[in-house]
Amino acid sequence: MNGTTELAAIAAGRPPLRVDADLDVEVDGHPLSVTGEGDRLTVAVGSLGAATGLLRGVGGPDRVRSLATLATATGLTADVTVHGRTVARAGRRATPGAVGRRFGIELRPNGLVSAALAGLRAALT
Repeated sequence: MNGTTELAAIAAGRPPLRVDADLDVEVDGHPLSVTGEGDRLTVAVGSLGAATGLLRGVGGPDRVRSLATLATATGLTADVTVHGRTVARAGRRATPGAVGRRFGIELRPNGLVSAALAGLRAALT
């Protein structure tokens, strides 16, 4: 059992976490913003490439799944947004589909397409 899984086991059965966050951080050279209020966290990333890098940087499918399990156990929902569009969700309110189950996250195809188009539009202007 890894540390994240152990934390999820400890959190199970306890009152849900409440968050108040407003952070600007950099992960592997990619800036991102983490905001949160109540049981919702939003991780805003500047591009789909940066979001993919963030996913890789977390440590692969098992690690992402562990973090999603921890979010669920603590009553939190985390949305990953690119250009203001939700591309992925993890935690209590996530409903992983066939592809997202590997990571324990809900991938949002409409958000992915919309974010890609917004990124293309931004690159052309």
